[in-house]
Amino acid sequence: MKEGNMNIDQIGYECGFQTLSNFNKQFKTVMEKQPNQYRNEFLKVATDSYRY
Repeated sequence: MKEGNMNIDQIGYECGFQTLSNFNKQFKTVMEKQPNQYRNEFLKVATDSYRY
């Protein structure tokens, strides 16, 4: 997820989820945010840290 090499739907299927909506629901339950929000926040932090 953090590397950004795969689409979020591909990650869900690789993790064994049959539907993207189920992956999103379970991810949000555990991480308290949607997968794309998690990825975007991580990438923003990673990008910002390279600037300074």
